[in-house]
Amino acid sequence: KLLDGNVLTLAEWGKELDESMNSWRMMIPGAKDSAEAKRIEVFRRILAVMSDEEKAKGAALLKEPQTMNAIGETANEEPQEVKLLIQRYEMLAQYQVWLKARKAEGKKLPRNTDEMTALAQKDMQTKHMKKMRARHRRF
Repeated sequence: KLLDGNVLTLAEWGKELDESMNSWRMMIPGAKDSAEAKRIEVFRRILAVMSDEEKAKGAALLKEPQTMNAIGETANEEPQEVKLLIQRYEMLAQYQVWLKARKAEGKKLPRNTDEMTALAQKDMQTKHMKKMRARHRRF
């Protein structure tokens, strides 16, 4: 889904979290008891109390600790959970940009999260090495 549509927003991500918790996978015994499912439930509670304006701010909310505290209090969650939600969203948004760039360049796309992590690390290392070579040539 990260390759489809426009830039990922908190509101859109919230809809995806809702869909994932209502999918057939959650009907498997024990699935709703997993750590990740519990984390998603916390994120859903936080997103449910956020205003459209707060959701539109996205990662900029990290610079507003008072707002994050208020959201956490309203959702009956710790402020650290709000911060974690925003950080996870920011990471997904960065992955989206990276995936779209890979697709545009005709490069291989990952099939799962493990492959995505490995390819992202490889791309970052390659990019870093190119920067280092360019700096080295200047001197």
